[in-house]
Amino acid sequence: SNTGGNTAETSVYETQQALYSDDKLDVTFLKAYEDPSISGVFYLQLDVKNGFDKRVMIVLDDAVVNDYSTLTMSGVPMEIEPGSRSKSPFFYNESNVGMEKMDDLKTIKFKVTVYDADSMKTLFTSEQITIDFTK
Repeated sequence: SNTGGNTAETSVYETQQALYSDDKLDVTFLKAYEDPSISGVFYLQLDVKNGFDKRVMIVLDDAVVNDYSTLTMSGVPMEIEPGSRSKSPFFYNESNVGMEKMDDLKTIKFKVTVYDADSMKTLFTSEQITIDFTK
């Protein structure tokens, strides 16, 4: 849902939308926002709960923003201890996806890939998930 205005973080889209859930992994969309002190990027914040019995690394693969294929940029991939959760945001370069401002955001599509944080073995990859910001 569009908040219809800017908050202190200049958050444009904020909601709790379940994106994926099974006995090992829960992924919920929280918000997409810009930080007024950093220009040219926007952040995608997910709440991810690790139901695996080991520390995992979460990566968003095959990302497509507004029909532009792009890499998910993140200073550090989301790492989560067993039975814990994380809300670390992923960030995107706006110019790489044809955006000038948050209002230009239409859709984000990605797959959630879960790796064993120690061996880097792939534990799981979801089907493509779509967040539609035009609704």
